[in-house]
Amino acid sequence: MDSTAKAIGQDEGKQAVAGSHQSEEKLAAAQQQLQKDIFQVKHGLLEQQLDRLKEQVALLLQHQQDILQETSALDALRVVDPERRLTRVQRGVLKNLVERQHQLATDGLASARLLKQSEAFRFGLRTAGQKMKLAADDLVAELTGKENAQRVQLQAVLQLKRLLEALQTKPDNGTAQGAEGQEATGQQLPGSATPRSLSELILLELMQRNLNQQTEDLAKARIKTGTWSKQQQLEYAELARQQGELAAIVDRLRGASVRPPAKESGNE
Repeated sequence: MDSTAKAIGQDEGKQAVAGSHQSEEKLAAAQQQLQKDIFQVKHGLLEQQLDRLKEQVALLLQHQQDILQETSALDALRVVDPERRLTRVQRGVLKNLVERQHQLATDGLASARLLKQSEAFRFGLRTAGQKMKLAADDLVAELTGKENAQRVQLQAVLQLKRLLEALQTKPDNGTAQGAEGQEATGQQLPGSATPRSLSELILLELMQRNLNQQTEDLAKARIKTGTWSKQQQLEYAELARQQGELAAIVDRLRGASVRPPAKESGNE
């Protein structure tokens, strides 16, 4: 009987150990599912933020394109007068354009200040807002030509289009899984990136290409004329400032991607 009782006890012990292992496995599975759910929620919220920004940029782009088109139409009417003087009706149209351009610049710059979590998009939207403000200043001075207000308005349009192009980028499955793995383990995985960081990198690349093109155009202009106008000198100084700011953002993004996770104190 003692041997029977012992056998029963051993069997119950094995069952207890097996039950404990099963419980651990279930707990681990539940934790993994929880981490996955947390990632999906965060990922969803991030995409919602990017979608809202996309809608906002698209609206700014539509308004800026309308103002550019109307500025071009107004300037075409001024050609009728040899001295390019404005009629009373045309001055009313110009006043309306000035107000709308000022308001658009204010909206763009205000939106940029709110993008605290995305330095690249804040920089990109602020650049567009600054172009809008310059266009408004030209309109106030009645400089409606293609070399003045229209040129800067077009630059704002192109900048907003670059923002939209970057925002329309979607991560592939491998990228999403890498980001999910990072979220679950708390560590940066090689090649992993969030939708925002991917969009930021694409935006910075597009802006860098634009800076290169504008710098090349200014260099060609200098070779052709032998010098720069005051406006071109100001443009070159602004390009240099933007290049410095863009490079600093890239360095910070690169540093954030390779920085090792902070160790928790008190666990060693």
